[in-house]
Amino acid sequence: MKPRARRDGLLVEKVDDELLVYDHARRRLHWLNRTAAMVWGLCDGRTTVATMVTLLRERDAAANEDLVTLAVRRLESSHLLAERSARPLASAPLSRRELLRRVRRDGLGPLEPAVTSITLRTVVHAESWAPCHGAGESCGVAKPPCCPGLTCHFGSQSTGICA
Repeated sequence: MKPRARRDGLLVEKVDDELLVYDHARRRLHWLNRTAAMVWGLCDGRTTVATMVTLLRERDAAANEDLVTLAVRRLESSHLLAERSARPLASAPLSRRELLRRVRRDGLGPLEPAVTSITLRTVVHAESWAPCHGAGESCGVAKPPCCPGLTCHFGSQSTGICA
């Protein structure tokens, strides 16, 4: 298998050895630790998992196929690869739990690839959670909007009244 990183619709920011990747379409922010960032950088559609292991061993002697496989699976589940693999990444398909057990058994804890994702809310979502002001309440630019069906009527000052 030769995984290919998805590049379209993503905003990528390098922070030290790690990456922040914002997916515009899914409104998801992904944090890739050093190991996941290195693997994602090697996902060019031409490099095999075995070659990735060799290249990573030049940087970290403890890198192995389980580590790269786990990183590719995490990148894939976060929609950071161009397409999902139709076949297992390793010669014998392993569960995520088994991969983690092997990675930890081999003392690769600090190298364990991490892809942490959060969904970012839009301004529209944020405004919909703000409390509204009822009729006769003061309103304005610095305060949340009037309740549905009411409008902020401004007088001579920057604040108004919901009516």
